[in-house]
Amino acid sequence: MNPLTPIVNVIESLSKIEWGRSPGSRDPLRPPFFTWRFVTPNPPLIDRIEAAVRGYAGAVAWSLDRGRRNCCISPTTFSEFCGTTQQGDVGDQIAFGELYPEQVLAMLDDIGPLAAHLQATLCPLGDR
Repeated sequence: MNPLTPIVNVIESLSKIEWGRSPGSRDPLRPPFFTWRFVTPNPPLIDRIEAAVRGYAGAVAWSLDRGRRNCCISPTTFSEFCGTTQQGDVGDQIAFGELYPEQVLAMLDDIGPLAAHLQATLCPLGDR
């Protein structure tokens, strides 16, 4: 099972996803992130998701980055690391996993609590 499935399920419950990508693994050790776009763009919903991600107070700080078409939920330290390299996203994943293995393990362990927070914050009681 993909470790990011709980987060993907929460986001997908909010609006139909046209495209998504969710790498992250223990073997090989790669930091997790979820990049997606909705079938129908919905800026107010993205605002709600971003506020929920920012409001999470777990073991790992997470952020939501908005691209021209896609959004990405990722650990803030990994997002900042990617901004300092010229390796491309696969190269960044490999390098971060090699340089910061303990952080990657903490990130992977924090997916469940983040998904639970997003579910509680974003989904009406009837949808749980």
